[in-house]
Amino acid sequence: ALCIDLPRYRTHFSLEGVPVVKEFVQRPAEMVQLENALLPQPDTQRRKILALCGLGGIGKTQLALEFVRRHREEFSSVFWLAGDTADSLRQSIARCATRIPKGQISEDSRQYALSASGNVEAVISEVLGWLAQPDNTSWLLVFDNVDREFTWPDVHAYDIRKYFPGADHGSILITTRLMRLQQLGESQQLGRVDRAQAQAILGSWYKHGYGQRLFTVRRN
Repeated sequence: ALCIDLPRYRTHFSLEGVPVVKEFVQRPAEMVQLENALLPQPDTQRRKILALCGLGGIGKTQLALEFVRRHREEFSSVFWLAGDTADSLRQSIARCATRIPKGQISEDSRQYALSASGNVEAVISEVLGWLAQPDNTSWLLVFDNVDREFTWPDVHAYDIRKYFPGADHGSILITTRLMRLQQLGESQQLGRVDRAQAQAILGSWYKHGYGQRLFTVRRN
């Protein structure tokens, strides 16, 4: 059942900034785990966090995107955030302001992405504050490619908890290589695929030229 906050807080769905994945390799068991952990539940509004962990290239982003495509109507908002660096994440959050319904945050923040000017920290604060509204409970945030250890002197790394809305509701999905992020909530380790899935992945790679380049490198 959809939560009562959906009509007021619903935002239009956008694939802007989302990586292009043309073929999805089916992972039915893993998909069920995501659904159980993240879909809005009518009997509880507690915040749900899942860290989808695994090696690079194993299909974390692909699985996250397929989950979003299948279930976007069950969330009032879905915001896909580029977690590669602190700056890319901050800009992703700020761009979400444009999609928030008029009158629910300041117009300056809503126009930030269009004007390319303003205080990005203020915009981020308004977006996170909007997500923390007591009756705005059915959103999904996807932090994609959170792979940098939050240690000095990496200026591009960040503490992901700083960018969580300050309320005990909503759903957060993180794709990451960092096993330590499992402590933030539930976790799912994306591991090796079976033979049929592996063949599908390799077929996708060859279509994009990756497999051919890999083959050439190994021969050399």
